[in-house]
Amino acid sequence: MDDFEKAIIYSFDQSGGVNDQLKAQALSYCEQAKHSPNIIQACLEKLRVSQYAEVQFWCLQTLEEIVKARYVLMDVAERSFLQNAILGIMASYGHDVDASLEPRPIFVKNKLAQIIVILMCFDYPSGWPSVFLNLLSFAMKGPGEVEMFCRVLNTLDEEVISLDYPRKPDEIAIATRIKDAMRSQCVSQIVGTCYNLMMAYKGSRPQLAGMVLQTLQRCVAWIDINLVANDTFIPIIFEFVTSPQESTELRGAALDCLLAIVSKRMEASSKLSLLGQLQIGRICGPNLEKQGTELALKSSALLTCFANEVLECHKKLPGGSSTGGTSTEELLDAVLPSIFYYLQYGEEEISSTTFQFFANYVTAMKTIKFSGEKQAAHLTQILDAISKRMCYDPEDQECLDLPDNSGKEEEERMSEYRKDLLGLFRSIHRFAPNVTVGFVKGNLARSLGNPEVQFQEAEAAITLFYILG
Repeated sequence: MDDFEKAIIYSFDQSGGVNDQLKAQALSYCEQAKHSPNIIQACLEKLRVSQYAEVQFWCLQTLEEIVKARYVLMDVAERSFLQNAILGIMASYGHDVDASLEPRPIFVKNKLAQIIVILMCFDYPSGWPSVFLNLLSFAMKGPGEVEMFCRVLNTLDEEVISLDYPRKPDEIAIATRIKDAMRSQCVSQIVGTCYNLMMAYKGSRPQLAGMVLQTLQRCVAWIDINLVANDTFIPIIFEFVTSPQESTELRGAALDCLLAIVSKRMEASSKLSLLGQLQIGRICGPNLEKQGTELALKSSALLTCFANEVLECHKKLPGGSSTGGTSTEELLDAVLPSIFYYLQYGEEEISSTTFQFFANYVTAMKTIKFSGEKQAAHLTQILDAISKRMCYDPEDQECLDLPDNSGKEEEERMSEYRKDLLGLFRSIHRFAPNVTVGFVKGNLARSLGNPEVQFQEAEAAITLFYILG
């Protein structure tokens, strides 16, 4: 460890092992080093050979500051040198040729990805047209390279492209420039590479294959949907979702990718046709009961999003059919049993993901041409689920009987959880009062007529009767 590395490590110390005077000297030394004429070369050298995470991070942070402040002032040769040097560092992070070096920490890898994205914002495509082609070639070399490839694309999405974050007009202009250039140059290659990487690593490194799929999922919102919604990609995504042998990470990533496809903004007729082609019902059925909480949440989010998108298309299209002839009713029939399953699911976090869909569904019943028998059956099934979801946990009876803090907290929690349930109940009553009254009467009679009824069932039945007025 030389004096430069010592100064950096001392400046980062949070343990108290470095006295204040020495730490101040270290900070001053590091600050002076930033203004050295050869600081770029010094940082690049340390990034190549230093095994200390603090040193690597400081050097990357310093290079980031230099790029933001001075890159526009550099000539073409200086820019090209820095671009190639950064890609060289990325290559060493993806595949350390020196086995004595410790693997770089995630926060260091992420900082490197941020610098590459900043350079893209300045120079792609005019000043750095080869960057994505370089990344694609780089990704095929090994698992470490695949990870860095994904980190760069993920950072590009988070820092530049994604509309999930507020963007200033100039930032939107940069994102548009990058996306337009990628569409014309390399998007199809990126999608193809992601497919090849998923297939290569799904058996040996399923977590890495899932990372690739998550990266691809981020692109779905702005690329041509036919690049992913096709006979090559969709079967393998469904295979990941439905196979119990696949890892949770890979199955979850596949569900997220399907959600991105289902959520993509499109013209209503094309969207309804896409939804019909997906045959989303393939993920329903016996697989539901074998899921853990994480996959159940993702599955419920996917199915309710699918159903809501069907309802949105139905509102915009006369007759509610796609050009392929798949009707709203047929699409909903494929997923409704599974959504009902999640509505009645044991965990409140999962059941609550269905509430908004069922509220929309009840409203849409005014225009969807269901048979009277099917409509009444669905409404009764929703009402039955509401009644069950309203029940307190039997294990909470003792605390509810006592006016202590735990009992009050449980009542407040349940009152908040019931708001959406009771809102849905009132919507059904306004739309189909006869069905609602008949259900409440029958439910109350069964509960109060049973001498062995549990308190939570009776309380829920009485509450619905009270709400009915």
